[in-house]
Amino acid sequence: MISHKELRQVLAYDPETGLLTWAIQKSGVRFGRMAGSIRLDGYSAVRVNKTRYLAHRLIWFWMTGRWPENEIDHRDRNPANNRWINLREATSQQNKVNSKSYSRHGIKGICFTPRLKTKPWSAHIRRNRQQVNLGYFATKEEAHQAYCEAAKSLHGAFHAP
Repeated sequence: MISHKELRQVLAYDPETGLLTWAIQKSGVRFGRMAGSIRLDGYSAVRVNKTRYLAHRLIWFWMTGRWPENEIDHRDRNPANNRWINLREATSQQNKVNSKSYSRHGIKGICFTPRLKTKPWSAHIRRNRQQVNLGYFATKEEAHQAYCEAAKSLHGAFHAP
């Protein structure tokens, strides 16, 4: 593992832009150039002294002087946005709560059941690893509102609409 002192000697970080740049010049590394590359999953990774690090974890260490105990969450759910204001330490569960919707409706926490004619939209949320039904609604907006209220109540700042 790289030390905090060594990290600050080899990399510069701009909290406003979220960019890591090289603070040294050596073979394969040019002073002032952006450090690392974007992986297929959208996260940025940087190789320092033959060890590959996720950029957001390096940034946390660069800013705080300590490695994160758990995970680093991107508030806006964009893994390429490493501005300091966008990063926060999170547990695995908190990080999962702040995830994108994989629903075919594009709205997190709702389902459509066409056979239910008057209230075909349902809302649900996970609590303590169990799915909780929040009710049935006439519109997807009503179902989404129920999900958002429950998520805010259960997950606080980590809830994601």
